[in-house]
Amino acid sequence: MSISVDEQETTINFSRKHAGCEIWTSDTTVMTKLDKLCETSPEYYRLHAIGEIDGEIVDKCYIVSNKKMVSFRSGKVKLSESEKQARAERMRERHRAL
Repeated sequence: MSISVDEQETTINFSRKHAGCEIWTSDTTVMTKLDKLCETSPEYYRLHAIGEIDGEIVDKCYIVSNKKMVSFRSGKVKLSESEKQARAERMRERHRAL
């Protein structure tokens, strides 16, 4: 039983008081991204529960230990050429420091 794209959704639940959050999703694209984050950053992301119907995964719930890992962005930043060059130079300096 697959869920249609129109019905796939993601819910992020966190409170001001607690450091972490919970992400529930039935969106297969979001599941893939979060599964990868669980592998590459287990200190922040953990698979908590899997929902199945007739042996097929229909949703997953993840725990994020630090809700600061969840980001809300206002849009793409527009940089002038001089700002781009300044950022590029800072990145080169950081790489040299490693």
